[in-house]
Amino acid sequence: MEAARWARPTRRDHDLPWAAHASWSLLNAVRATFSGIGYGSATLLTRSLWAGILAHALYNRATAIG
Repeated sequence: MEAARWARPTRRDHDLPWAAHASWSLLNAVRATFSGIGYGSATLLTRSLWAGILAHALYNRATAIG
């Protein structure tokens, strides 16, 4: 089954956030990659971008990042 057009990731969607997190440390970039997979999965499962946004906000709050 073909994914919906809005659900197709692009290289840019991965590279820009990864590069931003890699500037802190490689471990942070790896952690961000797996978190991003979770946020993307939440978005795909619910078909709502808000699920990923909420998950990211909750993670940031729980880890006191922002």
